[in-house]
Amino acid sequence: MKSVVVGFLHRKNDKRVLNTVKLLTRLGEVDYLYWSEGADIPIVMDGVNFIPFFHRLQQNPIRMWNDRKIYERNIMKFLVNSDADLYYLHHFATTRPLAAYRVLSKKNALIVTDFHEYVPEQYLEGVSIPRSLKTRYANHLYNTMLRKTDGAVFVSRKMLEMASSVNSSLRSIFVPNYALGLRIPVSRASRRKEIVFVGKTTRKINREIEILRLIMECGFTFTSLGSESNFGDLKANVMEALPYDQMMDYISESAFTIISYDVFDNKGNPWLNMVYSMPNKFFDSLGAGTPVIVASDFEEMARIIQKNKIGILIDRNEMKRSVDRIVSLWNSADYDRLLDSIRSTQDEYAWDTDKEESFLSYIRTLTESIK
Repeated sequence: MKSVVVGFLHRKNDKRVLNTVKLLTRLGEVDYLYWSEGADIPIVMDGVNFIPFFHRLQQNPIRMWNDRKIYERNIMKFLVNSDADLYYLHHFATTRPLAAYRVLSKKNALIVTDFHEYVPEQYLEGVSIPRSLKTRYANHLYNTMLRKTDGAVFVSRKMLEMASSVNSSLRSIFVPNYALGLRIPVSRASRRKEIVFVGKTTRKINREIEILRLIMECGFTFTSLGSESNFGDLKANVMEALPYDQMMDYISESAFTIISYDVFDNKGNPWLNMVYSMPNKFFDSLGAGTPVIVASDFEEMARIIQKNKIGILIDRNEMKRSVDRIVSLWNSADYDRLLDSIRSTQDEYAWDTDKEESFLSYIRTLTESIK
């Protein structure tokens, strides 16, 4: 079986995309189309044809749009001339969101879309267009994608449920952003009294800065690991993003990681894309054996924390109370109980043989259904 994986705006080593590529090599040859900002050259390695497509980020939005349009046009040209059994799309193009579906529908090949985000809210994120207009258009795009794709992969159960309400016959699967490996939880005595914020995406974290300031007054340090968020005058230990294994090792010796930021727009309406998010850093932290501090606004992560008792929920509106809970937890036997809970449920948060086979079985079943 021949597969083509399209990364769109994901770089070569994106965790979720590259893991898909590696899994699909078990079914046959894979062409991997990925975003490159440098002078990458195509290479063949371990059953994968790595094919870079150049796109340079621009400060000027018009130049950015035009450059991205060229980038996506080149991808479409490749798809037109390609011949494969499976086309696995990681999210979608920006300037031509439906172009890949139009091109591939003529080939009688299997199309699977891996939705990394909730499209109606993620499309043109940050662009100064009224939310109501942008969401209306993005809803049209999303509904069309759900009708045009043969299979759909979602990072959260809620996003899968919402998509199924649009297309009840959609053949879909829930695949979270599992960690790529596990670290046995180390004891409290072996950990730094440190809170870690992981990730590259800029977030609105005004309240978090005050929460962290109060935590630091209680003797904790704070580290921003690879984040581009603005922590103001907070005395943070700012580190560049680490290679994956080094990142996991670093997190494994920290007291907590934290996932907390504003999930509401300027009118106080929630962004469902955030409320139901299941980010990499959630699973990576648990895979590294470290408890997670999560704002209660994140409903899907909150449900897992409450069920498995592997972290602590905080209320962004009650900063002092939230800080007291964190400090009290660290200073008591309850912290050891969190580590025990992570240890007993840790297999749920990382890829393993069973999860890999479940994913490949899903792909095989879809492939057989269109023959």
